[in-house]
Order: sequence, then structure tokens, then C-alpha cells
Amino acid sequence: MQNFQIINNSNYIVAFCPIVIQENEFEILSSKIKPPNFKSIKRKNEWFTIHLLLEKIFNLTTTYCYNKLNKPVLLNKSENISISHSNKYVSIILSKNKKVGIDVEEITPRIHKISHKFLNKSEKKYIELAENKTEMLYVIWCAKEAIYKYSDLYLDFPSQIIVKKFNLNDTIIKAEIIYDKKIKAVELQVYKQANSVFVWLAE
Repeated sequence: MQNFQIINNSNYIVAFCPIVIQENEFEILSSKIKPPNFKSIKRKNEWFTIHLLLEKIFNLTTTYCYNKLNKPVLLNKSENISISHSNKYVSIILSKNKKVGIDVEEITPRIHKISHKFLNKSEKKYIELAENKTEMLYVIWCAKEAIYKYSDLYLDFPSQIIVKKFNLNDTIIKAEIIYDKKIKAVELQVYKQANSVFVWLAE
């Protein structure tokens, strides 16, 4: 597997790599675990890339299913897991004792067409003053997606997930989750590579 990267600390492991897999890797992995019948080549590539990342981390073959909340759960390991993929990358985050969420997106102008669906008034205010609005929007979107995956609750992006003002060179950003008149403050990690944004949290 080329360009495999891992970020490891005491609370979590983040791993990601481009969705590029050789056929010999498909064959080797398929001999260990039966893949679903994919109609889409892209979905097949994503699935195999995720499993190769898991094998790199655990040094054994493992897989996952989805629970009733539509969240991934490892079948033979106890770690919490969150998964994300864009057109170019697959990323995962794992933690033994923290709830986790991760999102990756490729930076393109299309984010402007949907920004009204996830921004609130405070975010719109500081976005209007930003020089690179597109990248700022992707950081906010990825943060809200990561929080949504982390949470066990249905959350409305504009009203219940508030991303505090940040700078594009920040590697840690702050956000608030508002639910049932309670506010939970969280911190998220931001990482950028090859015109892609990765945002995750482990709380």
C-alpha cells in the first residue's frame, strides 16, 4: 500500500491513504475475507482500502458492520471506529476508550452551493471576512460531519453544531454541540494534504 500514513497518540489512531489499490492486494485480501458484491468499482476500492488500513494497524485481518445508528462497529476488536472517504482518500480513526468521528473532503468550489444548509449566523459572519472562503467552508463542513459521526444523536448542522471562529493555519479548532438546552464543548484536529481536508475528534 503506497502513501499510507498514520497519526498515533495516547487516545486514538488516525490512518489514511489514497484510494489506489493493486489487483494483487485485492486477491490477497479476498482470500482472507469475503467482500460484498459491489456494483461500483469506486465502492469496491473504498472497501478494500479501509480493510487494508485496518490490517496495517492491527497486523491481522478484521472487518466491520453497521449498528442500528448506522455507525461502523469492528467485529472482532473492541476499538471505537469512524470511517470517511472522499474521491481521493479513505480515512479511519480508532480509539479504545474515546468516542470518535472523522471526515475527509476534497476541496472544490461546489461547497458554496450547499453552504446555506450547514452554516449558522455566527459562522457566516466570519466566513464573509475570510480570504479563502472555500477552504474555510470545508473545515466547517468536515468538523460538523465528524461531530455528527461522533454523536449518538440526530443533530441539525446549522442550529446544533457551532464551529467557533478559527484561522486556516489552526490545527485545533473548537466547536459546541447544543442538545436539549445543554452545551458540550469539543476540540477537533485539522489536517490538510493534497488539496484535501481531514477533521477528527476523540472525546
